[in-house]
Amino acid sequence: MALTSHSQNEVIFMATPAMGMLSPAVEFARRLVDHHPGSCLPPSSSPLSHTGPPYTPTPNPSSPPHHTTSASSSSPPRTLPHLITSTLTSPTSPLSIDQHKPNVKNAISNDSKRRVVVALFVDLFCSSITDVADELGIPSYLFFASPAGFLSFALDLPILDSQLASESLTELRIRGFANSVPRRVLHRVVMERGHGHSWYLQHARKL
Repeated sequence: MALTSHSQNEVIFMATPAMGMLSPAVEFARRLVDHHPGSCLPPSSSPLSHTGPPYTPTPNPSSPPHHTTSASSSSPPRTLPHLITSTLTSPTSPLSIDQHKPNVKNAISNDSKRRVVVALFVDLFCSSITDVADELGIPSYLFFASPAGFLSFALDLPILDSQLASESLTELRIRGFANSVPRRVLHRVVMERGHGHSWYLQHARKL
């Protein structure tokens, strides 16, 4: 989705197609629109595969109705090509996200004459899209929808990775936690150190 002002400056949001990631991003974008009355929110489609039900935002009665656009708006939707690969088991896989980087770059570049992208917001699982922002010279920001405790864990995960390999380590020191964190409370994805762990690790290294 993209937030556009009358000056044709645009803010782009890249969110993982999961309710825990997509819904907070939509709400954050709505709040930005509320703070900038002269802005609109053109409809757009995500390039990532999504197997769940479509997300339909609930109207906010406190928001003026003219802040958001309809399908007939003069600001056309930004549509990114869909890439669905049967060999990928999760849209949060860095490989899955990386496959869309050329599409995202082309969509931004091809539209540069009409609209100028001034910022790119991504969530944790779209972190590799910041490479596109760097290539195009666009400031990028992480929109982190999870609690601060998980952010602390994600920031320290590259450091903790080598420590987790040792079964003798039962307590972990994580920034943001006053006390040590028992190893046993960590999610099994991290403890099993399989593909899920490697995906989290790759995303964490981009923070």
